[in-house]
Amino acid sequence: MLMVVAFVPFPSSVLSDYGNRTATIFYALTMLAVGIMFLAIWQHASGGNRLIDAQLDAKQRRQEMAIPISTILIFRFSIGLAYINEDLERLSWLLILPVSRYANQR
Repeated sequence: MLMVVAFVPFPSSVLSDYGNRTATIFYALTMLAVGIMFLAIWQHASGGNRLIDAQLDAKQRRQEMAIPISTILIFRFSIGLAYINEDLERLSWLLILPVSRYANQR
């Protein structure tokens, strides 16, 4: 996961330099990979209570999974939007804010 996070500045730079559909999709794919890695780490940590407290309730476990899943879905959705309009794709990333807030309140 840290390797993917350390890679994020490169697609950010490509996006800021070029700003075309390919650069936008490249950035979205990188963020998709970050979300997948974070979800994989949470699955490993919470599976069989390996690295988390066994007393952690089911609601908190779901909340911890909901944010990376919603991030993955939003960036996956945005890649499809890039073929319609890349500006619309970048605006769709703002969906992460209300979705994350909703996931924390559940």
